[in-house]
Parts: sequence; C-alpha cells; structure tokens
Amino acid sequence: MENKGWALVTGASSGIGEAMALQLAERGYNLVLVARRQERLQQVAGLLQQTGREAIALPIDLAQDDGPSRLFKAVKERKIEIDMLINNAGFGDFQPFREMSWEQISKLTQVNWVAVVQLTYLFLPQLLSRPHRAYLLNVSSQAAFQPVPNFAVYAAVKTAVRDFSEAISIELKRTNLHVCCLCPGATESEFTKVARMDVPRMSRAAQISAERCARIALNGMFRRRRLVISGSITRLSALLTRFAPRGWAAEVAGRVTGRSTR
Repeated sequence: MENKGWALVTGASSGIGEAMALQLAERGYNLVLVARRQERLQQVAGLLQQTGREAIALPIDLAQDDGPSRLFKAVKERKIEIDMLINNAGFGDFQPFREMSWEQISKLTQVNWVAVVQLTYLFLPQLLSRPHRAYLLNVSSQAAFQPVPNFAVYAAVKTAVRDFSEAISIELKRTNLHVCCLCPGATESEFTKVARMDVPRMSRAAQISAERCARIALNGMFRRRRLVISGSITRLSALLTRFAPRGWAAEVAGRVTGRSTR
C-alpha cells in the first residue's frame, strides 16, 4: 500500500480518535497517537503496527498548559513532518455551571478549545509547506448548534471550535490545506461515562458506533467538505435548531441530554 505520510490524532486511545487512527492506517497513513493513558495508547499503536504502518505513541496530557508545546516539540525531535492533524481530544462535564470548580472549567476549556487553537497554530506552517494536499480536522460537537443547560461551558467552546474551523477554512481555501470540522452527535464511546451523564433511552437509540462516525468524518474530509455532521438524526437536529427560537432550542437540549449520575 502506498505510504500517504503521517497523521497526528489527539484523543487516540479510545472512541472516535482510535477509530479514525485505525481507518487512516488502512488508508496508508503512519500515525502519531496522543492521549493521557500510556498503556491504552500503546495497545492502539500495536494494532496499527500489525497493519504494516508506523505508529508512535506520545502520552501527553493536553489539559496541562504546556501540553500542546510539548507535543509539537516531541514530533519535531523525531523529525516527523505531518500531513494531517486531527484535533479530536475532548471531554465534557455534565453539571450546572454554578456547581463547577474553576479547575474543572479551566481543564475543560484547555483541552476542548485552547489546545485545538494552539496545535493548529503550531503545526500550520508545517501543513502549509507540504508539497501535496494536507488536512486539518477539528472535532466539535452537536452541542455547537445551540446552548445546552448543564453543558454551558462545553457547548460554548465547541461552538467556538466550529466557528474557528469554518473561518480558517475560508482563509486557507486557496492553499494546499483543507480544513474540516466534525460535529458528532450521540456516539458509542466513553464520553457519557466521563461526563457522568445518564442518557435517556431515546438518545441512546440514536447513537451510532465510533467506527461509523469516524468513517463519515474521514470520507467528508477527503471529499473536502468544511462541515461534517455524523448521523441522520444529528443532521436533522442541527437543521431544526437553525430555525427554532434560541430559548426553545436550549430548553429542548436541556431535556434530551439527560441527568447527572454524580
């Protein structure tokens, strides 16, 4: 299989990130895998190496202020030129804003927003210098389309990721770099467990697998779409919120997201 170059995936130890890494290996990419859990990351790297591709595991916590700069330095020290950056790492914390500690808010904002922008900034010159088509995929969320009670900060930063991605996509449209934003809806992953959510049965029924979500995302990116929304129910929901009153959309979002398990 032709070597397509190097792809860097954050949040690659499970869920959508792991699925995208495996599918990119099948497409001929070598992988730089980034996540906090070293043991799990090494397991994923081992699976990728069985396909004949190179895979490097970098256990770096992007919740730390110096996480993005340490990641950039680690890639540079290995003399790797990446052809694709996938900013997938993220997590939610489902509870009222007034009950969150500043440490929780700071970590959530750092991983879901600051790290996305900083890694884009750090790797952008490298991506633009590639002699062929390069790709940047930022993972946002269905929550980016309306305010979400008990997910106030998460939904706000995911909206920022979507707007940021679409804006720079237009700025860079005459370059070799294609920018895409993925807005996944309900997906079978560790997200709800980490966010401590009890998801209603109706919402669980709408879930798609991480593998399917990853395939939809990568197919859309390679077809040079700027925005990819995974799942038909998620696409319908995103469409409806464009025309619904903002207050009503927020009320509905608060009801369908479920309740906290804490």
